[in-house]
Amino acid sequence: MCPACCRKLQSSLVLKIHKPMRHILGILIGMSSCAKADNVQTPWGLSVDAGVIYRQDKMTWRIGNAPTTTLSELEYKINAIQPKLAMSVTAPYHMALQIYYADGDIKAGDAYDSDYDESLASLYSLSKSDLIGSVSDWGLMFSKGYSLKKVSATIDMGWSRHKQNLNMIDGFQLVLGGQPYYGSIGGLNNSYATQWQGFFWGAGLSIASDIHWQFNANIKQHFFSYNAKANWNLRKEFSHPLSFEHQINANAYEGSLTAIYHINNKCSLKSFITVLAAEGKNGIDTTYFNNSNAQVYFLNHMSWFSSQYGIVLDYKY
Repeated sequence: MCPACCRKLQSSLVLKIHKPMRHILGILIGMSSCAKADNVQTPWGLSVDAGVIYRQDKMTWRIGNAPTTTLSELEYKINAIQPKLAMSVTAPYHMALQIYYADGDIKAGDAYDSDYDESLASLYSLSKSDLIGSVSDWGLMFSKGYSLKKVSATIDMGWSRHKQNLNMIDGFQLVLGGQPYYGSIGGLNNSYATQWQGFFWGAGLSIASDIHWQFNANIKQHFFSYNAKANWNLRKEFSHPLSFEHQINANAYEGSLTAIYHINNKCSLKSFITVLAAEGKNGIDTTYFNNSNAQVYFLNHMSWFSSQYGIVLDYKY
């Protein structure tokens, strides 16, 4: 597909995502007019969550001499397990403040490093390596809620930071010089440390089916500032320990579904699935060489897709 067609398709997808968010927020704001009397009655409260998350990530970046060319492409796939802690403070008028932190190790992962002669069709080098490292997430969110019998809704805003510390080891060359070539890459220990951070806004909907079961749905839009620092340890022409760095702005959309079983008035068990998709364009790659020179390339694509599955025990004080 030509670049112009790709841009049109991506623009249409963004518009399709924006419209449902506007519709959801319109419904929630409309619900608020039906809940003013109930708002005053909500008490102060404190709850603590503790649980574990299984997470799968896929991240891709491309650099080139121009926005429409590709010299190098990296793709990372990881599986990780993260313990998670969260604390929520609720206040009158259906207001709440939540802070959370999750940190864990990568249990399995692969990295694919592809090099091209200006075009994605002219691959001349492809290598695969194992990934080790860690991932962490933390953030805070303020919510204003509205209640209508067994249905409640929130308008949310907050800030989050997400890090991936990736190390590529045990490399294996698959293609070299345009021909299949199979051989190990001795001494490979590349590192790529990422950080996604920024503000978000969104909305949530909660339905209580009976005294025990409750179901939540949430959607968020993130405005990320992305930066990463890399050390390509076998590239003698690069500077070390900082070989290159990346900066780009990215939009992301996150959706989650949660099923809650209220064991009693103090304890609840939650299971959830969360999906996040981020994409950025027209960023900057700054590569540093061992002769103290630096060169700037186009970071013309950056994407991150993450799916998380978790179970959490919640206790209210």
